[in-house]
Amino acid sequence: MDMWTVRPAEKEDHREIEAFINQSEAVYHKDCMFILVENEQDDIQGLAGIQIFGDSCLLRSFVCTPMFPARKLPVFLERLMLLAAEKGCDTLYLVTDRVASVPFFEAFGFSLGEENSSQEPVELSTALSELKRKKGALVMWKRVGL
Repeated sequence: MDMWTVRPAEKEDHREIEAFINQSEAVYHKDCMFILVENEQDDIQGLAGIQIFGDSCLLRSFVCTPMFPARKLPVFLERLMLLAAEKGCDTLYLVTDRVASVPFFEAFGFSLGEENSSQEPVELSTALSELKRKKGALVMWKRVGL
């Protein structure tokens, strides 16, 4: 059985993270905190970043290789939500333009729509507005606070 590692990224990982993200449709954001999934050879097979805005976080750059085993997704997402909570986030937001991914995120407790949008920090509101400009973009959220 293959051993995969799920871990928070270190500062020295960011060059490799940026290269990995640039191979996808996602956009690298240097001010994100990342969770990595690596195979036995320490090659990144998946990553996700969160950008912190006060007590809210925005999921950024959720990227996996085609070889990423679906059975690892729950652990990966749980670790990401735990990281958000540990960093003081009460609510984790994400924006997707893939309607097919909505049931996946709903299975992890995310809801469609913008919860409590009048209380969002201005920076988060701006980031969400920019992401929502993409055709078919949907906002989802989940309470993650400890």
